[in-house]
Amino acid sequence: MSPRDLLSAYDHAFRERFGFPAPINGGKDAKLAKGLIERGYELDDLTRWLAAFFASTDEFINGTTYGFVVFCSCLGKLIAADVKARQAAAKAATDDAAYRAMRERVIAEQDARARAMEGR
Repeated sequence: MSPRDLLSAYDHAFRERFGFPAPINGGKDAKLAKGLIERGYELDDLTRWLAAFFASTDEFINGTTYGFVVFCSCLGKLIAADVKARQAAAKAATDDAAYRAMRERVIAEQDARARAMEGR
């Protein structure tokens, strides 16, 4: 992944949100993009966080120009929200699976009791 790839993803997300090309400041934004890449962020993750950035209802984000520098400044907030959402989804899936397993046990016990009553 190159800074160009990340800025292209940013431009794409900006165009989807506003219908115009992103106001990319080549040198400054490329340096920021390079820094994110060097920190080890993957393009898939950054693209997901870009989508969250442009869809955000956060008052601070909505009061900005949605510049790439703002995205970088809010990245910690976007990552934290993403992690919390993923954890909540995993917990819900676990809770749902546990509920289904418990329900199946109860049904099996009820069926066993019913069969036992029929045999009397």
